This record gives sequence, C-alpha cells and structure tokens, in this order.
Amino acid sequence: MNTKYIHSILLCILLLTGCSKGKEQFVVEGNVVGATSPTVCFVTWLDATPKIDTVYIKGGKFQFVASAETIKPVVIYFEKGTNWVTAWVENGDKIHLRGDVNDPEQIQICGNAINELLTDFKQCHKDTPVEMLVADVEAFVKANPSSIASLAVIQDYLLDNVSPETVGNCLALIQSPARENWLYTRLANFIQEKV
Repeated sequence: MNTKYIHSILLCILLLTGCSKGKEQFVVEGNVVGATSPTVCFVTWLDATPKIDTVYIKGGKFQFVASAETIKPVVIYFEKGTNWVTAWVENGDKIHLRGDVNDPEQIQICGNAINELLTDFKQCHKDTPVEMLVADVEAFVKANPSSIASLAVIQDYLLDNVSPETVGNCLALIQSPARENWLYTRLANFIQEKV
C-alpha cells in the first residue's frame, strides 16, 4: 500500500478523533481583571463527590477543560476562595467569563442560554434590594419556566430571603426539562422540610 495513502488515512482518523473529543468536554475561558492570586479553582461534582481543579491565571486569562455528561454547575473560585461565581456547563459548551474578580456578581458569563439568562438577570438587578426581588424573580420564572436558569434564580435570590411558601409558589411555575433537574428536586425537598 502507498505510504502517502496510509498517512492520509491516519491523519483523517486523528482529526476525526480530535473533533469528537471536543464534544465530550466543555471549556471555561476567562479574561478577567483584579486578580492578585495566580490560581483559579474549579469545583465540579461527580454525583455528590466534589472534585477540585486548579488552573493558573496569567494576564487575567485562564482556561479550564473538563467533562459533564449533563448540565451541571461549576463553581469558580478567585482570590484564594474569597470570591466566586457559578457557571452552568455541559459537554460541547465553550463558556466565557469577563469582568472584575472583586465584583463576582457582575462577572459576565456567556456561552449557553442558561449563563446568558443569569448574567442578564444579575446585570438588571445589581442595585435592587433583595426584599424587592420577589416579583422580578416570579416574572423571570414565568418568562423562562423550562430553563435551569429559573431554578438558579430561585435558589440564589429567594431561598434564604423569603418564606418557603413564596419559594414554593415560584417553584410551581417550573416546567420540563428544568423540572427533571437535580436542583428542582433539591428545592422541592427544602420546601417540604420547612413547611
């Protein structure tokens, strides 16, 4: 067999293998300011077991690559754990973070619909007192009943700030596929324990 032909076949196999591996992973890239610590820590979960990975940040830039078969949160810690944000990821996603690590609530996260909805909500409500957010959270959930972003907003803005009944009212608006997510079950269990 011709050597040139064999090399062409091997090259095609390598390229196809490399392309399929990219779909079996997600990428989180950051371009941030304000970091004084040289590392960023990523916490992911395999079932209920946390896994901690550390990557170096240089010139405000970093990249983390891992795998998540289903949509899951990744908690990203800056400044030796004093500041953190959560990104929602699944295989095939390329997530981008941009902002000041010393103002984590205003870090913009894009790359999939969940993160973009959450970033928009945070941007629009950065100056709204927590006690004033109930109506806005309810409106957000009504507008996005099947998105995991609605579950995240309920958890982040209502869970520790309002009655379990109010949380339950918003949770009742959730539809599939968000209703099948583990976070829905966690919130529903919380309400049952408190009511």
